[in-house]
Amino acid sequence: MTLKSKKQVINEILEIFFGRDDKILFYFLKKSKKKSNSEVIIPFKTRKKLNQKKIRDVESLVREKTGEPHLKLLRWNEVIDKIVPASQIFKIPFFDSTNRTEKSHPWRLCPIGEHWVKRHPKNLRSGKVTDHDGHCRKNRKSKGNFYHADELILIAQDHFDLLSSDPHAMPIPHSLKFPDGNKYDLLIAGWTKFWNDVLNPEELLSPDLVKALIATESGFKTPKDQKSKDGNARGLIQITENTRKILQDLKGELKDHHIELSVEESRDPITNIAAGIRWLHYKKKYRERRLKRRVTWDEAVMEYKGISSQIGKNKVANNIMVKVNHYYNILQKIRNSK
Repeated sequence: MTLKSKKQVINEILEIFFGRDDKILFYFLKKSKKKSNSEVIIPFKTRKKLNQKKIRDVESLVREKTGEPHLKLLRWNEVIDKIVPASQIFKIPFFDSTNRTEKSHPWRLCPIGEHWVKRHPKNLRSGKVTDHDGHCRKNRKSKGNFYHADELILIAQDHFDLLSSDPHAMPIPHSLKFPDGNKYDLLIAGWTKFWNDVLNPEELLSPDLVKALIATESGFKTPKDQKSKDGNARGLIQITENTRKILQDLKGELKDHHIELSVEESRDPITNIAAGIRWLHYKKKYRERRLKRRVTWDEAVMEYKGISSQIGKNKVANNIMVKVNHYYNILQKIRNSK
């Protein structure tokens, strides 16, 4: 069983045993670039007196279900600087009983109205500099959902591997004759599922269509920035500068689920695909409002590419959609034949 699979099992057990009234927060410890025995220690913090028998019962069940006979559930102060030096540890919230029903998606690290801030140096009044652990921080201006690159990366690292054995979640593993045609299938699967879950469209977005879109945008290469009328387009799914700004603008077109990325972060495959699929969902809603009817994902792709008004009138625009549909139909033919 992989570490990610074990995390899923542990999370399911914790959800059974702990509710909001327990006010308990469990962490996973990640040691920077090094493996450590601390991976089988799950520390926790709580603001109330805890039933020790309950902890031991949960610990015993977790050991049995994960195959980790030496796994321990320990209070935070029993671990840090006693078993593991604080300076070497990144702690990541894993299960928080107080906000388990307030997250917009189980994969998110933080509840609605907060965002994840990774571990960073902190200047103390004494003049010393210490490491400030990663934590959830309240959004300054938004009470809704706000995503930053650090959380998007952790979501992908912690959850996407579990989708590899799910043929419905994964795009068809056909390279479409591109050298790296299957390289990003897991990211496509993960972010397609995430945004389908969060935004709940009437018709679910297909990972095969996302793969076809990326094929026509970048050919699965990470190209240099491309000039466009909306500012430089970046990364695998070609996020434009204008799109990057709209995604983080609290007073702009998007009403919720904003994403803030720096220029460099918008080039990273993990965050680039996350932002691109979020934008594709928005473009579908945008066109539906404009046309006052339901639109297909094919029409949403036209809107994404900025060619919806040119279809049937412009040969270049027509050829763009011919290519998208060509790649999509290849994948769909394989899927339907299984």
